Amino acid sequence: MAQSTISYLWRDEKAPQGFRTGVSLHSHTNQSHETLDFLANFGNQYPWMRPLLSRLEQRSERMHGVKVDYAASYWTPPMTPKLAFDLESRQIEKIDLAPMVSISDHDNINAPMLLRTVPSARQIPVSVEWTAPYGNQSPGRAQPAQRQGDRVDGDAG
Repeated sequence: MAQSTISYLWRDEKAPQGFRTGVSLHSHTNQSHETLDFLANFGNQYPWMRPLLSRLEQRSERMHGVKVDYAASYWTPPMTPKLAFDLESRQIEKIDLAPMVSISDHDNINAPMLLRTVPSARQIPVSVEWTAPYGNQSPGRAQPAQRQGDRVDGDAG
C-alpha cells in the first residue's frame, strides 16, 4: 500500500515540488450561514465564560427585547463567491500549481452554481458542507433531503 504524508508549505517550501495541481477543499462565502451555537458550547466547556455570556444574553433581552438563541443564530462570511474563488486560486497559483477550488458553504450550493456562470470558474465542483445533527437533538430538527438553495438546520457546523 502506498504511504501518505502531510506536508506544510510554511515548514517546507519544497512541499509542492513534483505536483501539478493544488486543491482547495474548504472555503466559505457570503452564501453560507455559519451557526453561532458553538458560543453556547464554549460557555458549557469553559465555566469562566458562562458569566460573560449570561451577562450579554441578559443585556440583549433587556435592551432589545431579543432572547439569544444560539442554534438559530448565524453570521455570514464577507466574501462573494467570485472573490473567494479568485483568492483560493491565486494562493495555489503562487506556488506554481494549477488550482482546483471547491467552495463548500453550509447547507446550500448557491455559490458553486453562481460560479458556474462565470467563464473562469465554470469547472468548479458543486460542493456543500451539510450540517448534520448529532448528539441529543429534538426530533424533526433536521430535514432528510438537500435541495438546491435549501437550508438544513442542525447543530453541527
